[in-house]
Amino acid sequence: VWQNYQKSSTHTNHHPDSLTVFIMPVETFKCTAQGSGILGDTQVQITGTPWKFVIDEPESDGGKNQNANPMQFFIGSLVSCENELAAVVASELKIKIEKIEWDVELGLNLDGFEGEDLKLEQPYTSARITATVVTDGTAEQVASLAASLHARCPIRRLLVNSGVDVQSEITKA
Repeated sequence: VWQNYQKSSTHTNHHPDSLTVFIMPVETFKCTAQGSGILGDTQVQITGTPWKFVIDEPESDGGKNQNANPMQFFIGSLVSCENELAAVVASELKIKIEKIEWDVELGLNLDGFEGEDLKLEQPYTSARITATVVTDGTAEQVASLAASLHARCPIRRLLVNSGVDVQSEITKA
């Protein structure tokens, strides 16, 4: 039984030999948005947060090409999530990161989007993440940092749990 609360949820294990209740922190993210849905003006204004931003499409896809498209925001979300988490994990490992250079690619099968395959279950085909970490930490600590990122980044986990082949190489500069 899953019950959602504002900041946490509980899960009860109904195994006949035991009763275990797990309390997990849950944070809900919300936004509001407005878009026209008209080709030539596919911009969506994201509001309802302290930060407002616009998502667009290239002109070839009916947009104005004035902002990043949804896939660019998604890949940017992956990088920024891993980068933020790297700062947290570096603090736990007691190492200092000067900077991280990221190079990320995300393969997208357009057949579903274009209506060619309406049963396409996994639109993303692969992800490649390469990062070089400038740090006072050792190569072993950077390997530990990478393992933590792989296990803890929710956007990366979303891709992995969806069956995307995620290849990652995070090394010390």
